[in-house]
Amino acid sequence: MATTIKSEKDVEYEGIGRVRFIKSARARSVSISVRPFTGIVVTVPARYPIEQAGQFVLRKRSWIIAQAGHVGTIEQNTRDRMDSVKGLDVLTAKLMLKSRLSDLACRFGIIYNRVFVRHQKTRWGSCSSKDNININISLIVLPVELCDYVLIHELTHVRHKHHGPLFWAELDKLVEKPKLLRQKLGQYAIPPDNFLRP
Repeated sequence: MATTIKSEKDVEYEGIGRVRFIKSARARSVSISVRPFTGIVVTVPARYPIEQAGQFVLRKRSWIIAQAGHVGTIEQNTRDRMDSVKGLDVLTAKLMLKSRLSDLACRFGIIYNRVFVRHQKTRWGSCSSKDNININISLIVLPVELCDYVLIHELTHVRHKHHGPLFWAELDKLVEKPKLLRQKLGQYAIPPDNFLRP
């Protein structure tokens, strides 16, 4: 059964801007998300009238405006970084990230299995139970210290497949102030998938 049925509808609201309403067979209640490069999306249960969902949007107007301002800053930070890699092609970006991961692994004596670089919509990186490391090609837009932080974070998962105290203790040995870097990472978003040349 499809999770989204028939309808998507865009509505302009004064002071808010464009809001996209999406009907979903899985949704049990109306929910609002405000995300970089996606905008304001309202998920609506299949049988719920979009007009009523619009009233919900108006009640949440102040919250939406505050979130949109925060998200706008993240988008601008990311666009500024995207400008710094204009002209870079996908193959070169992949080679650069793989090389950096290899350098960091050698520095810290961490042996991983394989590395995959692709565009992921929601994650900067991950490490599998088989010690395969997945890198989001979007890391190439980040400042060097944050790109390194993500790569070292995933290398640490080769030793600790969780985010418990042992993981953070290990990461503390490999990178200075990892939790602060994690906060800084939140100032950037994953760009749309066409930000590099093919």
